[in-house]
Amino acid sequence: LPRSIANKYVLAASKRCYRWLAVGSVTCEKTKATKKIMANTEGIIACSSIIEHREPEDRPDSTSSDEGLSSRQIEAIQSSWGLVEASIDLQTVGIILFKRLFQMSPQMTALFPKFCDVPQDKLEENEEFRFHAKQVVETVALAVSILDDIPELVCALEDLGRVHSHLKVEGHHFKAVGEALVWTMQQGLGDKLTSSTQEAWINFYGIVTDRMYVGLRDARALANQAEAEDQDESATGEACACSTSESAQTISSDDD
Repeated sequence: LPRSIANKYVLAASKRCYRWLAVGSVTCEKTKATKKIMANTEGIIACSSIIEHREPEDRPDSTSSDEGLSSRQIEAIQSSWGLVEASIDLQTVGIILFKRLFQMSPQMTALFPKFCDVPQDKLEENEEFRFHAKQVVETVALAVSILDDIPELVCALEDLGRVHSHLKVEGHHFKAVGEALVWTMQQGLGDKLTSSTQEAWINFYGIVTDRMYVGLRDARALANQAEAEDQDESATGEACACSTSESAQTISSDDD
């Protein structure tokens, strides 16, 4: 779709319920890998915070290079992730990641009402927590798998940011997840995670944070625009109604 038409479609959807996932991508055609990432997001959102319209926030601090990732960095990320998958299952990676995240940022537990009241030492026993943790790490795995196609990855990440736009999620939350992910990689790989590989992961998640923020920001800006248009339409309708009523009264008086 042309961007102008697609944006109108998004605006119409935002007026109904801010469910960007139902609208889908408006920036590019989804490939098989991108569709998998977006499908995974349905499960992630199911465990996340309640729907809430939010204002765009300031852009989070960037940790990525303007030049993106080098071929050597991409190779380092994919090979190190392969070591993780070969030595530990994704479920366990997700559990370690989120337990670390909640240790770093306890306030973030409030974003997950389905398990926000579960004590830290009981999280591993909670099925909702286990499901969400695995879904997030599977999404990371899918993103790593398409690192060779940066335009596709950027498109997928911006869409992923869009579908978070109706939740109580802000840009700095994405960054916190990235920091927890790098820490998890350190625990899983130990000495095998060289300084250059760690730097590659930091740059990679900087790109993830930046592009998801762009999608989040743009979706909320469109929602704000739609809300403003609704208010204008409502005000115009009320003004027309008042004008019609006054005209009717004037005609009635003239007839008398």
